[in-house]
Amino acid sequence: MRKTILIILVIFISKNITGQSDWSAEGKLNLILPGGMFGELYSTGFGGTANLYYRLSSSFDLFLSTGFLTTTTDNGYFERKIDEIYGYKITIDNTAYFSIIPLQLGINFYAASGKYKPYLTFQYGLYYVIEDNMSLDITTGQTVDISKERTEAVSGYGIGAGLLIDMNKNMSINISALYNGNSYELKESYKVQTSLNSYYSESRSESIKFIRIAAGFKYYL
Repeated sequence: MRKTILIILVIFISKNITGQSDWSAEGKLNLILPGGMFGELYSTGFGGTANLYYRLSSSFDLFLSTGFLTTTTDNGYFERKIDEIYGYKITIDNTAYFSIIPLQLGINFYAASGKYKPYLTFQYGLYYVIEDNMSLDITTGQTVDISKERTEAVSGYGIGAGLLIDMNKNMSINISALYNGNSYELKESYKVQTSLNSYYSESRSESIKFIRIAAGFKYYL
C-alpha cells in the first residue's frame, strides 16, 4: 500500500514539475464580423467566451465553450433601403440587437510543440439566439420602431485556426480566428403600397454566418 501511494506521489510531483496539468481554463475577448445578409443588417459586434479544456494528448485538446456574443443593427443600411424603396431620406436611431449564447464541444489539433503551438480547431453544439426584431412603418417620412424579441435554440459550428503561446508553465496566450455558422434563419421583408388597394412585397432569409476573432489567456489548473 505504501509503495502504491509512493508511486502515485512520484507521478504527481513529476507531472507538476516537468509538465502542465491536463485541465485548463480560458477567458477570451471576441470581435464579431458578420457576413452575408447578417453582415448587411448588423454591425461589427463584441463578446466574451470561457472555455474548459482537457488535454487528450500532446496534440489534442477537448474543450467545452460558452459565452455571450452580441451586435446591433446597421442603421445606415436601413436608411439607404428606405430611401431606395420609399424615397424618404430619414435618420434612424435604433439599437435593436442580435445576441448569441453558445454552448459547444470542440477539439484542437496542435501542429507543433514548444513555446509556439499553431493549431486547427473545430467546435459544434447549440447557439441560443436572442433577436430584437425591428419593424419600420413608413408613412409620411416618419419612423415608428416596434421591437419584439425572438428567441430560439439552434445548432451551430465553428472551424478555424489559432496560435497558443506559452508564457510559463501555468499560463498561455491564445489567439484564434473561426468561421461560424448556425441554422437560425434571419429574415428581412418589406411591403410597398403602389395604389389605394395595391401592394407588392419582397422578403428574403439566410442562415447566420460570421467570423470570430478572439484573444485571451489560458490557465493550467
